[in-house]
Amino acid sequence: MNHNLDPIPFYDEKDNLLDEIVGNNMAGKCCLKVISYAYKEMTVEEFNELITTKPVESAEFREEIENDLIYLGTFGVDDPLIEDICQTVQLIRYGKHVEDDEEAENQVNVRMVTGDHIETAKRVAIKAGIVTESEANTPGVCMTGEEFTDKIGGFDTIYDSVKGRWEVKFDS
Repeated sequence: MNHNLDPIPFYDEKDNLLDEIVGNNMAGKCCLKVISYAYKEMTVEEFNELITTKPVESAEFREEIENDLIYLGTFGVDDPLIEDICQTVQLIRYGKHVEDDEEAENQVNVRMVTGDHIETAKRVAIKAGIVTESEANTPGVCMTGEEFTDKIGGFDTIYDSVKGRWEVKFDS
């Protein structure tokens, strides 16, 4: 907001700075859950039309709803891992607790699915013992939601007006 408390539009040139501050520093290096606040002025009628014409999980919906936002601010929250998460991951992966110097066999491939920023997800997965530092930087091991969607194959979202919700139909 400016000195008169009028909203200042969130322009594209700020996107890179915000992504650097939020993505690389707050989320990546500090491993914080990052929450940014912004709003868009639209009528209820405009919003209702949008949710019935575009799937809410689609890129088209996000493009429309996230365009011309008024940025309010960003903050980070520490969200510590559960104390014994590394032991839990080991039990899932090996069926037993494994000492640091012990070689374990019969490994189950453990992965994490999250909506967190990719750098936060990598840091959490490393801290939890889900992936190693080198695995986190290996292409295809950690991926964004969009990359994951590409990997699982095609699907369509169809609005069911009788049920009043969107449904996902996967390609065979």
